[in-house]
Amino acid sequence: MSGSTFKPGDIVVLAQRDNRKKYVIVLGEQDVYMTVGGFIRARELLGLQPGSIVKSSAGVEFTALRASPVEELEAFERRSQVIYPKDLATISVFLGVRPCMRMIQSGVGTGYSLAFFARIIGSCGEIIGVDLREDMISVAESNMGKLGYRNVKLVHANMEEVELEDPPYHTALLDIPNPFKALLNIHRYIEPGGKVAVYLPTISQVERLRSQLTGSNSYHWLGAYESWMREWIVSPGKTRPANTPSSHTGFIVILARLV
Repeated sequence: MSGSTFKPGDIVVLAQRDNRKKYVIVLGEQDVYMTVGGFIRARELLGLQPGSIVKSSAGVEFTALRASPVEELEAFERRSQVIYPKDLATISVFLGVRPCMRMIQSGVGTGYSLAFFARIIGSCGEIIGVDLREDMISVAESNMGKLGYRNVKLVHANMEEVELEDPPYHTALLDIPNPFKALLNIHRYIEPGGKVAVYLPTISQVERLRSQLTGSNSYHWLGAYESWMREWIVSPGKTRPANTPSSHTGFIVILARLV
């Protein structure tokens, strides 16, 4: 994705100029991309600078842009529910995710969250992704290759029992329904004071985890949160909230590893 012009393998956003329609594509050399306003050939995009305007076969104008971290993830093959970008952003702030960190994640699915954090951590960091399902590991590996992330290592194992190499790790994210035993297992791998996020769909799961950790000598409970984001359609005299409602997606529990 480096360089000033588009090259094969880049993930490109084609944003239609007169409405909110956009297309996220992986740029090939001979590909043709269909839109509601005609098609665009790959050769018309290769060598262009981001921010260039291209026209479809029907004369519809699109702005060609590099994909943001959120838009990159739209190019994924998905087979499972993902943690939404608004929640991933909140988690990254609470965990203090930054370049060169070493991170553990469980419940990786097809790698959506892995890619989000891999981009932030960069080539000097490392993410270990652990999942029980071998088929998900395979799809996640394919997705990581598609996006060019080499700082992700995938492990087919149970997070409650997994053995990891070269501790300590700075932080972790658990996206599994019953995280208590997994938390006890990874305690030995997280650096003292390191933050751990647990993502849970229901408040009953949050309450159960709070009860399990009461009196714990392993973790300090820092809080439970949910995040909301609302898009607005801005047009002079017609500005309004987008039709897609802002709604609950999951609870984020933040813990600190005790000595």
